[in-house]
Amino acid sequence: MNPSAQELARNLMLERTADDTFLGHTDGFGTPNSYGGQLVGQAVSAACQCIEGRSLHSLHAYFLRAGRHDAPVEYRVSRLRDGGNFSARRVEAWQSDALLFSGICSFHTYAENIEIQAVSAPVHGTPDDYPVVDTAALKRGFFREDKDAPHPMEAFEIRGEPSGLISGLRSADNTIWFRWLGDAPDADAQHAGLFGWLSDFFLLPTALRLTGHRLGAKGLQIASLDHALWLHRPFALTEWMRFDYRARVLSHSRAHADADIFDADGRLLASLAQEGVLQVREPD
Repeated sequence: MNPSAQELARNLMLERTADDTFLGHTDGFGTPNSYGGQLVGQAVSAACQCIEGRSLHSLHAYFLRAGRHDAPVEYRVSRLRDGGNFSARRVEAWQSDALLFSGICSFHTYAENIEIQAVSAPVHGTPDDYPVVDTAALKRGFFREDKDAPHPMEAFEIRGEPSGLISGLRSADNTIWFRWLGDAPDADAQHAGLFGWLSDFFLLPTALRLTGHRLGAKGLQIASLDHALWLHRPFALTEWMRFDYRARVLSHSRAHADADIFDADGRLLASLAQEGVLQVREPD
């Protein structure tokens, strides 16, 4: 397995300490605080391990406090409801008696029924039409001091043009293709955890492109406030996924961005939405 994929899969694994309680550890992403996608990924993994016979179809969550790298995170799952076709689980992430994250996951039987898709994928563009993203350059730009160590981002083959993260390119949208370089997940919890990790990656940075500032710019404050995802169809992380990101609005120091995720055949697989703090202050 790709070394970065192996490291990411290991970091998303949880230690079960009680029936509905799990312990997770930091991902070493190289950011000052814990990466929000790690909380999402580990939270949905915990919820998936407290359900049988149903798969995750949505998550709605809030980031309440910044997490630290020097202590584990405890995930507490509450079983809210088990109905005829749907189940709900609340997940809270705690670190040193501080609540970092709270969300509700909904699960469904994915029963076959009417299939209609109103939104269309762009008629042009395949992964081969986009340049391979230089993840090493992104690492050198802002992610970690130890630039030779494996980075979770390198667990995916990435094609697109995320250069605005570094160069300050102005744009309201962004298209990036992702494909998991590890082994195919062998359980719903691992699949949902990996997708949850990835789902937080380029949403607020796409909104940052509206400003013309680069990620890591002096005086920049950027942090996720809430996060939502919907899984419309089963899909494989080892196949290409097209993420079409859009920045919707930046106002009163809050930014909103969303994304549609398609497969290579244009089927809508999932949707994302996020709001976060985004402001640039002039240095004193």
